[in-house]
Amino acid sequence: MSTYKAFIAKDGNRFQVSVCWDDNDPNRFITAPFPLEPSDDLDNQLGRAGYRLVSNDSDNIGRGWAFVSRMATDRPFYDPVEQTWRSSLSDDAKQRIRAKFPDASVPGVA
Repeated sequence: MSTYKAFIAKDGNRFQVSVCWDDNDPNRFITAPFPLEPSDDLDNQLGRAGYRLVSNDSDNIGRGWAFVSRMATDRPFYDPVEQTWRSSLSDDAKQRIRAKFPDASVPGVA
């Protein structure tokens, strides 16, 4: 299973959530930020975007991040160069990701 980080940012009285392929950079997102009300269920909102909540042992909204995985388990790996979902990342794909984003922390790429 490949997990991704969902960043939760406060936006006035509401929140915005985005799922990122780079654990260290919330600007490298897979899912563009979408609004979340403080009373919304984070798990349901992420489910609408195609993800399931993996880290659910505390208040993820208050913490500011959560780990998620893709609901479509047949294609869990995101390729940021091709901007597609894959069943696995080949060595060539990993090299292209490393070449284009040398400082990124990419799930599934050592």
